[in-house]
Amino acid sequence: MKNYRFGTPAPFPLLVIFMFMMVVSMFGQSDSSSLSGTVTDASGAVVIDAKVAVRNAATSAERSITTNEGGGFTVTNLASGDYSVRVEKSGFETTTLSDVHLDPSIGRRIDVAMKIGNTTTEVTVQAGVNTVQTESGSVGQLITQEQVKNIQLNGRNPLYLAQMEPVSCATTPWRPSASALITLSM
Repeated sequence: MKNYRFGTPAPFPLLVIFMFMMVVSMFGQSDSSSLSGTVTDASGAVVIDAKVAVRNAATSAERSITTNEGGGFTVTNLASGDYSVRVEKSGFETTTLSDVHLDPSIGRRIDVAMKIGNTTTEVTVQAGVNTVQTESGSVGQLITQEQVKNIQLNGRNPLYLAQMEPVSCATTPWRPSASALITLSM
């Protein structure tokens, strides 16, 4: 067995550190999403303790939560797909937002303004496309199968798909010249 002196790295601890870093980076990958927002009345005041029910259109799975003291709600770990959001509170009309689409790893914010009225009256709103991500500074985009089929990839390299992101830019790859090889070998 080889003895290692102080200051010389042993291969086993480096391997353990490398494996730990790989496992930690795998937890950063997720296919779930979140839905959050604020419930207000017609005057803009927050509605406390309103029941928010989020229902998956494909599986009919439903999760419910109540708004906090700031009128806010957050439902995490939702599978991507289409949802309907139902908000109810006594003294207000029940509001339902349908066709709320969630993409994987891209959260969505929906603010709901409730109208004062009977609980038997129901307002249904057709949800539109989420144009601006206001929950975080992250930028995300879902690349569809049709886009992948139609894109012209040089050599069919799937890494070029990363250039479809809005903040990415194509750069020329580094090709070492003879002088660079001499410089690197010194």
